[in-house]
Amino acid sequence: MSIAWQSEIDPFACAVLKMRWVINSEAMREKAINAIRRLSLEVLMEIEVKPWKRKRTQEQNARLWMLYTAISNQAPAYMNGQWFSPDCWHYELAGRFLGYEATPSGKGKPKSTTELDVQGMSDYQAQIEAWAVEEFNLDLDYREAA
Repeated sequence: MSIAWQSEIDPFACAVLKMRWVINSEAMREKAINAIRRLSLEVLMEIEVKPWKRKRTQEQNARLWMLYTAISNQAPAYMNGQWFSPDCWHYELAGRFLGYEATPSGKGKPKSTTELDVQGMSDYQAQIEAWAVEEFNLDLDYREAA
């Protein structure tokens, strides 16, 4: 495991927003405990411990983009010829199935697929496939369509 510790810092407030460890050794457990001991007691902090889940795989990501490409190539036949790029479909479908994050403009932006674990990515792709077949009756042999 290459990354066992991660920290996000708010550059304006100079405060730690998030610390994350993957405890895979006694040394990592000690680093996490020591970091927690250094936290200020003047600011309420929440600590969550949960089983580690592997993030999506590169193969899943490649398959997802082949799926977006297949939709991009085939959907115009069902949309009066209007074509949208795989990137457009990525944003459209992420918003539709993963939801939106708040933005200052109030428009929101689709949640990122980068935070999905292996099972979450599988579920997301299954939702897209079911939607594409129902919405456009698409042929999802996307390995050939890409």
